[in-house]
Amino acid sequence: SPRVYADRKNGIEPVEDNAINRVIDTYGVLVYQETLLNIAKKLAGFNSADSIKLMKSVGKKDAKLLFSLEAKFVAGCVKTGTISKDDAVKLFTDIKASARYLFNKSHGVSYSYPCYWSAYIKAHRPLKFYEVWLKYSANKLDPHEEVRNLVLSAKLDNVEILPPSCEYLTEGFFIKDDSVVFGLSHIKGVANRELEKLFTLMRTHGVRASLVTYLTEILPNVNKRTCEALINCGCFHYLGVSRAALLHYYECFSDLSDKELVFFQDKSFKTPAEALEAACGLKKEGGACATKGRVEKLKIILERLTNPGRVLHDLPGKIAASEEAAIGITLSCSYMDACLAAGMADTTCKEIMRGKPGKRTIVVRIKTLVVRITEVKEHIIKSSEKKMAFLTVSDDTAEIDNLVCFADQYEQFGRFMFDGAMVAIYGELGKKKSFVIDRCTEL
Repeated sequence: SPRVYADRKNGIEPVEDNAINRVIDTYGVLVYQETLLNIAKKLAGFNSADSIKLMKSVGKKDAKLLFSLEAKFVAGCVKTGTISKDDAVKLFTDIKASARYLFNKSHGVSYSYPCYWSAYIKAHRPLKFYEVWLKYSANKLDPHEEVRNLVLSAKLDNVEILPPSCEYLTEGFFIKDDSVVFGLSHIKGVANRELEKLFTLMRTHGVRASLVTYLTEILPNVNKRTCEALINCGCFHYLGVSRAALLHYYECFSDLSDKELVFFQDKSFKTPAEALEAACGLKKEGGACATKGRVEKLKIILERLTNPGRVLHDLPGKIAASEEAAIGITLSCSYMDACLAAGMADTTCKEIMRGKPGKRTIVVRIKTLVVRITEVKEHIIKSSEKKMAFLTVSDDTAEIDNLVCFADQYEQFGRFMFDGAMVAIYGELGKKKSFVIDRCTEL
């Protein structure tokens, strides 16, 4: 195991001077596949072909080939007289177990080199570490899950990841002051080509152009899907309008034709309603419409704009849900902001992860609930025919996945435990740093 290797390397645990350890140059611990070549040749007397077979059987996890070599390996060790039959049997048992984890040495070096450098950079230049790793999250199989894990890790390291914003005219992640700003190109639904168009228009009209200018001269020239994704993630917060309101205005102005949008150029309007009201008229009368029928349609759009039929201020729960869908995690706020009972908590997920002992109350949003029977508890649970649960939960500070709800508690409070539920959990941090749930309250 890694601990045995480390203890032996640092002189905490002695390395026995025997035939096996003299062949293995990694403190008597099987680490590399190439080590099996030396063992096979020097202890079992294998020729090169059979030695390579043994190494390949482990590398390819070919159990049939591996077991077929066992008798020959033990007999070879006895014949060479290097180790006893019992030691040979034990050694081959270790070889079979090592098939689960052995690397070849070249892979070990290739993996360890970036691992050590990453650890060094994370310790000494955490901002740069998170900027670069977030940047390359797009290359992962599940970019959103990678982003989510990195942001959660950043929270534990006290590195703030700021929400995306168009005001910086930058596509990717970048460092600003003592924080990392989320990259626009990593938002689901946002295309790089459309971002380039947007930035060109913003430079032409000014980053802090009026809201009407954005609605009539900037956003109409960018792909709708990209615009909606940027609005939903709060990327235009500097305009001083809520996401819900901006999205509503954008939808209304999207119903205007290109010729009608020309009407707003070189004009100064204070609000979208004022601008659209001025456009509701024939061109010869100073309006934007070519026909009376079109005037009536613009009046309907104006009515829709001024009477939206829904609240146009941003609700924390909706913000959190839209950001989670678009970037994998919430940055502007959290689901806790929508919970009036969040003040019930006397600790946080972060404090629990760092081992704050004793009985505690946390208010969390359950992210994942897995009900399963563990191998250790299988006999006890089957006898009672009850289920237990393992919860992954999160709050503003971190996410933890070692909450345990035993059968009696799960039977009583399990109805509150489902994906997305907001709950207050009462329990205690045990000796093994698992938070054991005593009771759970729906919020």
